[in-house]
Formats: sequence, C-alpha cells, structure tokens
Amino acid sequence: MLMVTYNSFPSTGILLDCSATAHMFTNKQHFSTYVNSIDEFVTVGGYNCIPVAGQGSVHFSTVL
Repeated sequence: MLMVTYNSFPSTGILLDCSATAHMFTNKQHFSTYVNSIDEFVTVGGYNCIPVAGQGSVHFSTVL
C-alpha cells in the first residue's frame, strides 16, 4: 500500500481499484507498518504523477 500526498482524494482517504497495482491511502493512521519514501511517484489516470509519502501494510474490511 502507498500513502500519497494529494489533496483532491475523497474525504475517506481510501482509493480502491481491483485492477490497480497499488492502492492508495491518504491517512498515515491506516497503516500497521509504514516506511517513508523519498523521490518516489505513482502514475495515475491521464499519466499524471503524484508523490508517494511512504508505503507499508494496511488491514481493513469492507461491506458490500
């Protein structure tokens, strides 16, 4: 999982995409493990690059 620093995500701070190679969270408190990233970016729709603040593990459940 990645933590991104971008301010136009939904208020939940969670972006899930079943076909994505990485999922993104905007709140560090979601992570059970976390390591800061330096000079790392992720490419999103339209080939836009956004900075990665860090990466680690997140555990959560969903309701369908």
